[in-house]
Amino acid sequence: MDLERYPSPSNNKGRCTKMPFIQVQMIAGRPEEKVKELIANLTSTVCETLGAPKENVRVIVTEVPKSHWGIGGVPAADIPGR
Repeated sequence: MDLERYPSPSNNKGRCTKMPFIQVQMIAGRPEEKVKELIANLTSTVCETLGAPKENVRVIVTEVPKSHWGIGGVPAADIPGR
């Protein structure tokens, strides 16, 4: 593996330059502003924890319809209060 192409803390003076990739799956229905806030907060936390530059962090949020999210063998859409 070419370590110059894939720098890590051990070969890059302690700076993490890898691309952290965060995947979030959640039931659909939250306001767009809350999803944006989640992306910003996750990015900040990863940067702070791993020392990764903000521009290297990737976040993907997948919203799943309640009818496609099972809880205890039942679609969430069929559970009262969900």
